[in-house]
Formats: sequence, C-alpha cells, structure tokens
Amino acid sequence: MPSANPLISIIVPVFNVQKSLNRCIESLIAQTYTMLEIILVDDGSTDGSGQLCDDWLTRDSRVKVIHKSNGGLSDARNAGIDASHGDYLFFVDSDDYVDERFIGLMFEASCRENAPLVICSVAQEDESGNDLLGIPALPSLPSISNRQCMELTYTNPGAVTAWSKLYRRSIWDDIRFPEGRLHEDEFVFHEVMYQCETWLLFLSGFTITFSTPEALCILRTVSGVSTE
Repeated sequence: MPSANPLISIIVPVFNVQKSLNRCIESLIAQTYTMLEIILVDDGSTDGSGQLCDDWLTRDSRVKVIHKSNGGLSDARNAGIDASHGDYLFFVDSDDYVDERFIGLMFEASCRENAPLVICSVAQEDESGNDLLGIPALPSLPSISNRQCMELTYTNPGAVTAWSKLYRRSIWDDIRFPEGRLHEDEFVFHEVMYQCETWLLFLSGFTITFSTPEALCILRTVSGVSTE
C-alpha cells in the first residue's frame, strides 16, 4: 500500500551559481512537506558552488550531492533522475527559490485528484517585484487532458518548462533529457504527456514568477485565487 507521505525527490542542477545557491537550498529545506530528497548535481562548477553543496551535507541529512564533469543542464538533470529514490520528482533551477508551502500543496493536489502531473502557471516580474508582460497564465480550468495540454504549447510556451511541475516518478521511468540540446524541455514534453494517461491538474492558487535580468524564480500566492 502506498505511503501517505511518500518521498519526493527534488533535483537541482548546479553550475557556477555561488551567489544564489544558498537561497535556493534554504527554500527547499524550509518546505512544510518534509519527506524530501534534495539532490544537488554539481555540473563541474568552478566558482565554489560545489563546495557550497558539500557544506549542506552536514546541515541537513536530506541533501545528497553529486559531483560530475560539466555536461550541461540535460546531463545534470539526468544524473539526478538516475540517483533519485522518490515516488515523485520535482526540478528546481539553482538560481530559483520557492514558497515553503509549494511542494506540500502540489502533492496534496496530486493526491486529492489522483493526477499524475500537477502544473502551476509562469509569470514574469522585475527585480522589484513588479509584474511584467510575459508568458500567459494557464487556463482557469481545474484539469485538462494530455492532448489539450500539448495543444496549449502553441499559445503558452511556459507549459513545456520542466520546473513548473510535480511528476509521479513513473512518468520518467523511460524518459531522459536529450544531451547537447538547447531548450531541452521541449524535446521531452510530448513524451511526458503521453505518460499521463488520464488528465493533468492545474494548481491555480500559485504562480511561478521569475525576475529579469537575473532569472530569479520565486513562488508567490496569487491574490484572490483559492487553492481549494
């Protein structure tokens, strides 16, 4: 019988992000859902980021570190997938950070609706927190089919990003990111959709936001929108 509190693996590719890495990891350590495996994949960093990863090994037992030669984002994510033990996967970029309730709310939504994949919207804001025109919000529907989600990519490029989604681990059993490709998410998105036999859930109460020019990603509550 599945555990009521399964392990969720968070995969964080790391490459020369010394200034933002601790903030990212601190936001993951602070998650209200605590059954986590936080896999930091040091992809041949040369700025001290690898040592910061190792420092976290002694600060929280849930942190795992992989050191490897530089192979790019796809290779780092694949290494994290191969090393993961969780029943769910989540990808976080190392210059991002998330709200402390993020993983818990995504997981609760997946369980409540028996959804293999939970998605949140993507928005842009500047460094002062001001909204910018960018990627459109996802539909105001609780769920859509895998085919509808694939059609959504024609109008919303944010739908294909790897890091705005909580996945059941089984989705990735036979899928890996293509190495040596730009926009690697786009090459696996359709394969992920084919693994979702029923439908996908939108968690409308939260939006991933990122600021320019530093591509800082945070998770924030959208005013007036319920997560229930």
